[in-house]
Amino acid sequence: MSQMMKMDFHNLSEEESQAIFELQSSDAESSTDEEQTVSIEERNSTGNSSFWKAVSNIMNFIEGIGFLALPYAIKRGGIAIIAAFLMLPLCSWYTGKLLIECLYDGDKNKKRVRARSTFKELGEIILPKYGGYVYTVLVQMDFFLSSVSYLVLCGSLMSHTIPSIPMAAWICIAGVIVFPTTFLKSMTEIGWLSIISVVALISVAVTVLWYGLDHMNKWDVQSVLFWNSEGISIALPILVLAYDSQTILPTVELSMREKHKFNLALALSYIINVIIKTVFSFLAFLSFGSNTDQVILNNLPEGPIRTCTSLLFVSSCIFSYALFVYPILVSIQTTEAYEHAVAKFPRIVYFFIRTTVVALTVLVAIMLPKFAFLVSLTGSIVDSMFLFILPCAVHLKLKFKQLEIYQVWLDVLLIATGIACATFGAIFSGKALVAR
Repeated sequence: MSQMMKMDFHNLSEEESQAIFELQSSDAESSTDEEQTVSIEERNSTGNSSFWKAVSNIMNFIEGIGFLALPYAIKRGGIAIIAAFLMLPLCSWYTGKLLIECLYDGDKNKKRVRARSTFKELGEIILPKYGGYVYTVLVQMDFFLSSVSYLVLCGSLMSHTIPSIPMAAWICIAGVIVFPTTFLKSMTEIGWLSIISVVALISVAVTVLWYGLDHMNKWDVQSVLFWNSEGISIALPILVLAYDSQTILPTVELSMREKHKFNLALALSYIINVIIKTVFSFLAFLSFGSNTDQVILNNLPEGPIRTCTSLLFVSSCIFSYALFVYPILVSIQTTEAYEHAVAKFPRIVYFFIRTTVVALTVLVAIMLPKFAFLVSLTGSIVDSMFLFILPCAVHLKLKFKQLEIYQVWLDVLLIATGIACATFGAIFSGKALVAR
């Protein structure tokens, strides 16, 4: 047995231990034939999260980080981005199903076993030896940049609400507030925060919609019709990030008691998200037209309504932060360095790791304070890989002989779309982030 299997788990929940075990299994030998025949019902017992907590976690992940930048995406992409509001959710839902499907193998008796658990294993299917490491880095980068974006959003909203305190100071304050949430030990516990976050998010959407309906006469037709290649290249990755849930799906699916209900949870999450985002984004943009800010709440007039709405969304960001940091912490806890350190100083290391992760997100947030461009860059570099390229490429590699011709062409088309989105989005959003 490797040294990794001797890790001290006394500070971890059962769910964290299970997640770490599955991460370690990517480096282990394949299981026996007897293990491969374990039914899906028996494997369902590994999780303890309910169906509705799974829905709330997926909704919170999809809804949160790019939500306030969507009206700005319409401003930059114009009429050409409208089709993406309908097409991207369908693509993300489809590739999300493919991703989970590729984690399982089956037999003639239709029994399923979770043969793969990590993005490292999926990456190795595409590029043996190196592909696993590439995708492991990308998935951790996605979680990290998303955490950074939440802090930037908190800083932007609060600096507009109370201008006497600079944005960098608000980012530091937000970092202190979110720090205790990093000690949550399971997706079930985080699920309660996600429910609170979704409620706060819906309250914000209702407030903006109410204001938008009252000021609909301000919108500018020409600003809707305007679009250019640079604008689309910045706007499309914002939508990709806003609808990408792939990086969290294996963790959520693993945490569910009733894994056979995962596809229903995924579909329900996307249906609710599409309704909220489409109505919110278009009505918010139509209210402010060409004056639409990167963070739409900054367009609301100063006063009690704007202050209350900003505080609500800041609370949503704070409650969502742990959802993105949790997989990073679990990944760190699988390393040999962590094993050796925690064996000597368990409490100190446990505290130090969380302090370091939060401090790094605060530092990067201060260095890259432009929310919309940061979101666009994240969507380009990372989320295009997970929404388009990885699920389809693995699906083709594992299931090619079983696929119909239209499924093959659909997977190829989505891969090409992901490559184009990643290339042009990274170029234009990167230039905008550095220049401004």
